[in-house]
Amino acid sequence: MIPVMYHAPSYVKGNKVIIGDAAHAVHPMAGEGMNMAIQDADVLGELLADMLEQGDASDDNLTWYEKVRYRRAEHVIQLSHLAALAYSFPFKTVSYFRQKTFERMEEDSVLHFKQMLNVSGLGMWKENFRDRIIQGGFMPVRTTDLKPDMKELKYYTKNDDYPWKVEGLK
Repeated sequence: MIPVMYHAPSYVKGNKVIIGDAAHAVHPMAGEGMNMAIQDADVLGELLADMLEQGDASDDNLTWYEKVRYRRAEHVIQLSHLAALAYSFPFKTVSYFRQKTFERMEEDSVLHFKQMLNVSGLGMWKENFRDRIIQGGFMPVRTTDLKPDMKELKYYTKNDDYPWKVEGLK
């Protein structure tokens, strides 16, 4: 498998908007592209509905969509690309480490939560150096579970998803 990724420099031009694979294409191995397209449609649909409801069809309002989705999509693109790279090498050593990495992601509650959160689009919690060391098997997996309040901090809020509802349309 050849890892491929694409991220458009912008999603909005005038009164035109691109979503899904037209805006950000990822390797088709885990359904991330479909998931991201649904998230795009949710944010854009809510924005368009609010624009119509408020009678403000200004093109400038469409930039809210890009402000919400661009950074999130970039993060998922990088995660997806990293996973695609892990599957692109047929060597036994790489296969062994790939399998161990996925097993450790299941065993470590922090790694598991981060992966599910990031890919689902419900929030963002970037991995750090310690996470990578644990995934690689150079440190033991964490044995403590994440506390619900810590998880809650990482979820997107309505204000994160629809900031124009708080800040107002342009």
